[in-house]
Amino acid sequence: MGERESESINKIVLYIDQNDKVQLEAEGFNDSIEDLEEIFHILASGTRMIATKVEQMKM
Repeated sequence: MGERESESINKIVLYIDQNDKVQLEAEGFNDSIEDLEEIFHILASGTRMIATKVEQMKM
């Protein structure tokens, strides 16, 4: 079995309520600085999408 096959799927979930409170859940990541950097990179890449979703929720 290759290393790639044994890896779990990483998932980041953002919950945004009516008061714009945001809760982040990250699954499949290790407790390491490298994984924390990856989480922030993913979030930074999706900033525009997240902002658009928040604006839609306010309407």
